[in-house]
Amino acid sequence: MGKNGFSKVVTADPKPIRKSRKSKGLLKRTILVLVLLFGFES
Repeated sequence: MGKNGFSKVVTADPKPIRKSRKSKGLLKRTILVLVLLFGFES
C-alpha cells in the first residue's frame, strides 16, 4: 500500500520536484504527505 502511494505522489508532479530551488520545499511537503499516508495505512 505504501509503495503505491509513494509512486503516485512522485509521478503526480515530476517536473516541480526536479527544480532545484522549489524542490526542497516540495520534498518536505511530499515527505509530510507520505508520513501521513503511511500513518493512515498502517
